[in-house]
Amino acid sequence: MHVREELRRIEQEENRGIALYFVYLNITVIFWTRQRCCSTILLEIQQLFLYKL
Repeated sequence: MHVREELRRIEQEENRGIALYFVYLNITVIFWTRQRCCSTILLEIQQLFLYKL
């Protein structure tokens, strides 16, 4: 009985680690895409200024 509880606890810890990993992955993906969008917008603004000059 005690072994089964221990296994269940380890399984919960693993699930928590996997969930944290996915949260971290989502944050990095969102940050990366947002950073890329910002850089492309900045490039477009620079091109507009160069075009006006």
